[in-house]
Amino acid sequence: MRSMPLFRWRKRGHGAWGSGRCPSFSVPISSPGLLDVGAVVVIVVAVASRTFIRRGGRHVFNPSAAGLTFAGFLSLFWPAFAFGGVFHTLAMPPNIAEVILLLSLIPQTRFRIVLISLGAALGLQLCCPGHGVGLQGCCSRLRCSPRTRPPFREHQSGNSCSGAFVGSATLGFSNLLVYCGKADDLSKVFPIPIANALVPWFDAIGETRLARGFSFLGPRWNLAHVALWMWFAVPDIAATKPSQFLIAPHADYVSPLVNYRDDGLPRCEDNPTFCRPFTFAQEIAGWVELRRGRDIPRT
Repeated sequence: MRSMPLFRWRKRGHGAWGSGRCPSFSVPISSPGLLDVGAVVVIVVAVASRTFIRRGGRHVFNPSAAGLTFAGFLSLFWPAFAFGGVFHTLAMPPNIAEVILLLSLIPQTRFRIVLISLGAALGLQLCCPGHGVGLQGCCSRLRCSPRTRPPFREHQSGNSCSGAFVGSATLGFSNLLVYCGKADDLSKVFPIPIANALVPWFDAIGETRLARGFSFLGPRWNLAHVALWMWFAVPDIAATKPSQFLIAPHADYVSPLVNYRDDGLPRCEDNPTFCRPFTFAQEIAGWVELRRGRDIPRT
């Protein structure tokens, strides 16, 4: 769905079909829990937000975040709209958090966007010390869109403020969703459209004399920022990985590489490949043994 033809509305008022890439719509489309009509509505909202809500020649909201936020709030106030997703099943592979973290290093080192993720992690820690920060990088693609984040400056305080807002607001939305009796899967997404709308204010904060005095936020320190982000994220992934082992989904889907007990349920202590950090070698060995028709080693 990443290269689907899109209907583009040009400034002169004529529609035209094109084959432009649209990676932002891969998230709503991949949510099979949505009603069929609901999925169309979410996609329409995402396209409309990109086309019609603009500021300074740019779209204001990240389309994926806008579509998901609309769907999430609609499910809160309209129970018939059964918004669900593949959030938990996407978290089932043994090294998914590590893969996301390592892949994020490519844009972070090349495009200097790590301060947004680092700001989010720091904001989350200030509001709730000890709260997991490793998976904050999962939403980096939504937060760090070049069209919807504060522009690059010599001093990137605006990006840091934007990330800190998202991180702290994540906890607030998580508590709100739990209070409403809903899963907090989208608590990391809801703050992003708000942060998109507040970009001019974050940029203004970054241009103040006080903010410009933070020379360590300059681009020449980008590798140090990446190292600091890794210092936060890697220990957190290691500490929270056992709690991320999903017993029920693994039992329902009979996941490969998972060791099951006699009652048919897997346990974290029996699956070190899933419950220890950076077990790429064990995962590869497991797939090799599985292909050979042998039992998967548990060590």
